Amino acid sequence: MLPGWQALVYAYIAMRAVIVLEPYEALFVGVIAIAFSILLGRRIGRQAWIVVGLGIVTGIALLGKINVGLFVAAISAVVILAVARPRWPVMGGFVATAAITFLGLWLATGQRITDLVAYATGSFEIIRGYSEAMGVDRTQTDDWVMLAYFVTILLIARMALGGIRDRPIAHQVGIVAVAALAGFAFFKTGFVRGGYGYALSAVLVAFFVLAESRTPRPLYMAVFAATFLSLVAAVGMSPVDLVNPVPAVRAFAREAAVVFRPWTWPTAEQRTRDQLQAQYKLEPEILTALAGSTIHVDPWETAVMAAYPALRWGPEPVFQSYSAYTSQLDELNAAALRSNDAPQRILREGQVALNDSSRAVPVTIDGRFRWFDAPAAMLETFCRYDEVAANQRWEVLAQAARHCGTPEPLATVTAKPGQAVAVPLDPRPDRIVIVRVHGINDSLVDRVLTTVYKASEWYVTLGGLGRYRLVPDTAQDGLLMAVPSTIHRSPGFDFGPPIASISITQRNRFPAPGPLTYEFLSVPLVRP
Repeated sequence: MLPGWQALVYAYIAMRAVIVLEPYEALFVGVIAIAFSILLGRRIGRQAWIVVGLGIVTGIALLGKINVGLFVAAISAVVILAVARPRWPVMGGFVATAAITFLGLWLATGQRITDLVAYATGSFEIIRGYSEAMGVDRTQTDDWVMLAYFVTILLIARMALGGIRDRPIAHQVGIVAVAALAGFAFFKTGFVRGGYGYALSAVLVAFFVLAESRTPRPLYMAVFAATFLSLVAAVGMSPVDLVNPVPAVRAFAREAAVVFRPWTWPTAEQRTRDQLQAQYKLEPEILTALAGSTIHVDPWETAVMAAYPALRWGPEPVFQSYSAYTSQLDELNAAALRSNDAPQRILREGQVALNDSSRAVPVTIDGRFRWFDAPAAMLETFCRYDEVAANQRWEVLAQAARHCGTPEPLATVTAKPGQAVAVPLDPRPDRIVIVRVHGINDSLVDRVLTTVYKASEWYVTLGGLGRYRLVPDTAQDGLLMAVPSTIHRSPGFDFGPPIASISITQRNRFPAPGPLTYEFLSVPLVRP
């Protein structure tokens, strides 16, 4: 369609633009490109190789990033049903290949067959909770990028019409189905967490695959320009970074110099370890407190275990606390802390507050209140662990000879969203006060919105502390309201004074949410 030099220029700047894709998103985009190519009748290879290849890629994707794996499986099935003959025996071959790949790699990486159910249920919970917990607030920029996404999809569909019309009906249906699956998948990837580059990179690659020799050149160039400029503008890529290959070539050369010279691996490993130790700076008293114990790192800097290989990692099941998006995941961690295999130490990270260089504050994401992440598990850390070492950045908790008792009712209050509710006090010693909030995201509208896009943002305002982002599903697990002074923590790692009031509201919701129920409970500390 284009002169050779011009085709090279287009391909080069397109490749530079899609470097924002991470490995499994890139794998997904590659599968989409192959699916379109097969359905358009381009020569990819023999049917058997196509089926085996799609099965192997599906098995790998299901282990590497399960949401990608599910879409890869669906798109592969669409392709096989559209082009394979005999249809169902070939589909059986695909399923068998995917299953063999999945199970083979599962066992090769040291997993147990009995853990498959836990892997499936845990993965489902993470996927389900992500749209509720990790959706970023929308801005006007989001609206424009979303519009660009759908406009470029429509432009590419218009451009592809000429090459699709002469294909068999089954192929046409397959192309539409693959486009719908891919469009929805990257819409969720792009506009739940703000990964615009992922969404528009997938569109740009699809543009290359769906174009063909009969496409009018002006239309081709216009669609390319619209897609490319939308991508570059959305990710904020500078023109210099876009056209300059030198940094990428240097980075590749550095990596290749290590990868293809095995005798340099120990040196490279030590260099990485030194860099990590310079970043984390675990001081001698912290290392002494951790020595010889199994360790969970809270909230997420688990690379510290690679920095200090003498340490023994014994994490909670959901080993980054902000990822315990649902009650089931939160309870998974809480149950682990109650078990005989609970980590013997918890290494908790703080960060230096900007307004007070001597005081650490808990690390968190998305403007959340640190003690509300995985609240059921957080309660267990206060009940079952005591501080044994701390500095400005790090705190070490060790198992204590006590546990949480049975929660006792304090009060139940029903209030409208945004209405402040006073938190009752429990004057008895060794009492932790929690609140379980019911009525968040309970409606059918909430569930549908979360499935097709993302949940509305919920916020909690705490008297005297400010306004924070709230994870909807775990609000019913028991948010910490007060921790007794008998549980000692250093400044910056302590819970602080009791919370005086709480109010919860939802941003940009229509129709307005119903009333919320606040169930206040007192949790006794049980000592031997």
